[in-house]
Amino acid sequence: MSERVGHSPNRTLAAVALCCLLVSLAGCSGLSALGDDGPSDNESTDADESAAQLAAVSETHADYLRSAGNVTVTRTVQVSTETRELDQRTRWRIDFESGRTYKSTQPLGGDSSEEFQTANGTVYKRFGSGPNQFVRPEQTQPLNPEQAVRLSTALDSAADRFERRGTRTTDGVEATVYVADGLNALPDGVSENQSTATVEDYRGVVVVTPSGYVINETTAVTVSREGQTRRVRETVRYTDPGQTSVEDPDWLADAKAFARQPGPGDVVTRNYSAEGESGLVELEVDAEIQELDPPATVGPQLSENPIYRNDLLNSVRVGSIARYYFLFDTVERAEIRIHYDQSQIAPENESELRVAVRNDTTGWWDLLNTTVDEDRNIVTATITDTENLEKYQGETMIAMRFEEFVKRLRGQSRR
Repeated sequence: MSERVGHSPNRTLAAVALCCLLVSLAGCSGLSALGDDGPSDNESTDADESAAQLAAVSETHADYLRSAGNVTVTRTVQVSTETRELDQRTRWRIDFESGRTYKSTQPLGGDSSEEFQTANGTVYKRFGSGPNQFVRPEQTQPLNPEQAVRLSTALDSAADRFERRGTRTTDGVEATVYVADGLNALPDGVSENQSTATVEDYRGVVVVTPSGYVINETTAVTVSREGQTRRVRETVRYTDPGQTSVEDPDWLADAKAFARQPGPGDVVTRNYSAEGESGLVELEVDAEIQELDPPATVGPQLSENPIYRNDLLNSVRVGSIARYYFLFDTVERAEIRIHYDQSQIAPENESELRVAVRNDTTGWWDLLNTTVDEDRNIVTATITDTENLEKYQGETMIAMRFEEFVKRLRGQSRR
């Protein structure tokens, strides 16, 4: 059940709407009384006096909890019939001074969840247990402690419907109990909101401490539709003001480790390689991780195409011959690395090496942006231009002394 904000009559009975959503539950009759939310005696006072006192509480409640520095808030929703009962519980531990907030939720159905907001506003969240239990911080919503300490009962608009019913001791504090009973006390607008259900009974209880904050508020509503009756009871307790500590949850380290892992839209670098008869070839790609995981058709594929193995090319090339596959929707960079053995080329000729791609349209060769690491014997070509990434995807690339290749080709043509 979502947290409610604002002071409107509709908020007071948001639980009623939840009840109507559960109309598929088995029907029932003879529900028990609305609970023992009342005081230890039946004292009542002047209605105007009670209304004035409660109207003031709607202002002082949140102010007091904020000034206390910290507080625990527990919100429980019970939806029951004669045969079934469902519970939802949300608990907040709030430190207003540091900004640290912890929230746990056990919904009516599904996995429980926990959220922790650090002092810098980062929210870590986990659902239940299992390998996919964590939510990345950028996919979470900020926790709002102001929302948690805001009263659910609309005291500012319905205070005149409550009567003072004496006192009771709660958590060691003697507090004043105010009760609104029966359909006449129903907040405005509730009946109109239940277009397919009839509200049969209503009770609201607010327990106010001498300090001016509500220690407990309870709303109980019985509704019926097509002969089936549901009871929804929501209780909110505000406890341990000034004595609540917000510690790091024991799963926080794991959540932070998960957050450091790349997300589906993050760009990562992956390296692929193949070992040929003339040495290692590598392809390094920068692309979004969702394009690379699970492994896609990417990497170098050794080529045995005889067109690249004629005597002329063999006399000027180094390293293995391969085709390189790297085209993705999100690719940003492709780096081809061709390793060679020093025995394949004289040291004075290493600087002449270029990575070349045969252009089937022109019948000639395209030279890629090339660097040579003469100490490690690696020829590297880097492609970042979008047009070239598409153009050279899947093409065969070789490392060769291109200027020497041109000289020898011209020498052959003169013969």
